[in-house]
Amino acid sequence: MIDSHCHIGVCKPPAAEIVAEARRLGVERMLTIGLDERSNEEAVAIAREHEGVVYAAAGRHPNSALGFDDAAADAIEALAADPLVRAIGETGLDFYREGAPEGDQVRAFEAQIGIARRRSCRWSSTSATRADLGRGGRWPTASSSSPPRPRASM
Repeated sequence: MIDSHCHIGVCKPPAAEIVAEARRLGVERMLTIGLDERSNEEAVAIAREHEGVVYAAAGRHPNSALGFDDAAADAIEALAADPLVRAIGETGLDFYREGAPEGDQVRAFEAQIGIARRRSCRWSSTSATRADLGRGGRWPTASSSSPPRPRASM
């Protein structure tokens, strides 16, 4: 079994306990998802500590997309070069909660999908639906209706 979307770094038990319990319950691989710069670094560190079991996704959650700029995209792209980073995210468009303005969310989403395509990574998304995307009248330009092929399996 694979847990394809978890946030190990935001849990109270130490990562080692979470991973050990997941393994005991039959989880063979885990993808811990970053939400912002701090949690992206933490996700990669956890993946290093549990190499072969935990992998990381680096990205910016849409509710944290306020002020997303080229420097933020560059930081995500730099982390994406790490072989333990197997996906970009958490990304998407989240218009049903109070969060970052729509323009910042779209800018972050487009940048992250572009990174995923350049790095041949999957992307881990939150709540981006065609109805949400319809608010701006377009699907983000850097993406397509299907994710890119993975560069390696988990």
